[in-house]
Amino acid sequence: MDKTFISVQDMAEILGVSRQTIYNNDSIELTYDGVLDYASSIIREAEAKKDDILTRLNEYSKVTAPIGYEDFLITEADRDRFLKKVDITDDCWLWKASKAGSGYGQFRFRHKQLGAHRFSWWMYKNKYPDSFVRHTCHNKTCVNPDHLQLGTQQDNMDDLKRHREESGHEYKSTKEEREAINDNYQNGID
Repeated sequence: MDKTFISVQDMAEILGVSRQTIYNNDSIELTYDGVLDYASSIIREAEAKKDDILTRLNEYSKVTAPIGYEDFLITEADRDRFLKKVDITDDCWLWKASKAGSGYGQFRFRHKQLGAHRFSWWMYKNKYPDSFVRHTCHNKTCVNPDHLQLGTQQDNMDDLKRHREESGHEYKSTKEEREAINDNYQNGID
């Protein structure tokens, strides 16, 4: 055993901790052996936490994101909060929470308002949508990722026209509808 005295300053530097950490820990012996014992206890604690840390890391989805969202990872807590606002049926997953005036669901994520269907796409496809997210079911409140697809504003308008024609309604979009779609797209709700 090496009982050579080591100063608090030296011990803190060797261990990479603050002097206060050394002062606050009565069990640290200020010797060469004390440094080794404390370092070993730190390693044991880290090993014990390793699986927990890996589990927590795996809760995060590594996704691509637009400007302003790069640092945002979707966690299990985010998924749970999102899914609490959804009525999952055999077909559409219906958004039960906040809706924009246009009827599309809205979801607040990291202090930013997103279209709920856009967030659903992002969460389930692990890629932030860089264009329109369109509903194949034509249900504005649906967030079922199997009913969502990417496209352009023109694709969206063509889909709406085709859907209305198939349902027996002649369709010609109004200026207000075109403006609402454009406004929603500008505000991230498409």
